[in-house]
Amino acid sequence: RHNLTHTKQFTCSQCYNVFSRPSSLKQHKLVHRGAKKFICTQCDKAFSKSRRLKQHKLVHTGEKQFTCYQCNRAFAELGNLTKHSFSHTGEKRFVCTECDKAFSRSNYLKIHKVSHTGEKPFACTQCDKVFSVSGNLKEHIRSHTGQKQFVCEQCHKTLSRSSSLKRHKLSHTKLKLFSCTQCGKAFSQSNDLKRHKVLHTEYKKFACEQCHKTLSRSSSLKRHK
Repeated sequence: RHNLTHTKQFTCSQCYNVFSRPSSLKQHKLVHRGAKKFICTQCDKAFSKSRRLKQHKLVHTGEKQFTCYQCNRAFAELGNLTKHSFSHTGEKRFVCTECDKAFSRSNYLKIHKVSHTGEKPFACTQCDKVFSVSGNLKEHIRSHTGQKQFVCEQCHKTLSRSSSLKRHKLSHTKLKLFSCTQCGKAFSQSNDLKRHKVLHTEYKKFACEQCHKTLSRSSSLKRHK
């Protein structure tokens, strides 16, 4: 049975989870058949095995007995530790059948598949903007509340989105990834490059009310006035 782990892999046709033994695959398939007779009394989540229920109950107690040996991060369930371990190995076994993009977790693949359907089920109740991923909606809501939870370690500036923090951090480095194809000037942020490109076009949308001169930037118009 052990030798099979080096030679064969048994894949679930429904969720593409891979197992080293056919018996493990058979047990796993019970999950898709709805044979979940072990039910958690606290949240009604059901499991096909009693040991899985025991592991799940640790979520409610706060106990985390499964520790990653590479980064010491702890988890209450063994399955979550297994999924986490892929972040260290770089293994991506969940493949999109439409574009062949691969992911390390099945839930990442599910989120990605929405990009092919165009479905956006997460709607903002304040401005009716819709999103395909719940995480993007949560970040958007902060624009209404003014909450800024992402802090730069270097200058302590707070931002409302993790993506904004990543862009901001580039301003502290000499790394300039965004280059103008017309003059070669480089910028650390994509927005700065977009503003710069306006200089190469004839499009000038800021007009002076007194002499009707048009300029490409609002800051240039202020200086002109």
